[in-house]
Amino acid sequence: TDTIAYFKTLAKKVGIPYQNLINSYLADCVSRQVEPKLQWD
Repeated sequence: TDTIAYFKTLAKKVGIPYQNLINSYLADCVSRQVEPKLQWD
């Protein structure tokens, strides 16, 4: 998917596995209590 490709590209730039990057991002969302804002058309 485009989302996974985005994280894979970003992970290469920072030099960590993309799964770790996704997990770190999600952990940051939890710590900041981010709630998704979804809109379905």
